[in-house]
Amino acid sequence: MALAQEFPPQSTEDDFWIGANKLMAHGNWSWADGTSLDFTDWKRGEPQNITGSDCVALSIGEGYWSANDCFKNKSYVCAVPITTPVPTLPPFTNCSEGYTYFQPTHSCYGTVFGRKTNFTTAEKYCESVGAQLPSIHSYEEDHFLRG
Repeated sequence: MALAQEFPPQSTEDDFWIGANKLMAHGNWSWADGTSLDFTDWKRGEPQNITGSDCVALSIGEGYWSANDCFKNKSYVCAVPITTPVPTLPPFTNCSEGYTYFQPTHSCYGTVFGRKTNFTTAEKYCESVGAQLPSIHSYEEDHFLRG
């Protein structure tokens, strides 16, 4: 199940914050957890070199990333890495309510609806619940998030 499918049917959401930004890496794109962008799925023509467009949103409809003004209010996803060993049988299902487990990353992902906020506030909220904005390192993870 793709995480984007969890947006309410009446939702007008079209994109949400992920953890990529160039706020701390001297103008270079990196993930909020400090890792480099070893996988990208930029929309054609992105990232544009526009002042203030230093944070990345993933488009549900188009399925691509775009650089955005970090002060725009958007929904967001929080990711919680699972640090305990994951049993192979039965399938792991111990994510907190509202989170969905994705086996390839051993992480639980939860979308935050109705609380659109800027990038920094989204990042702080995720941290307050023991999570982080997601760092996407593969096509499979990207596809899981966008649907």
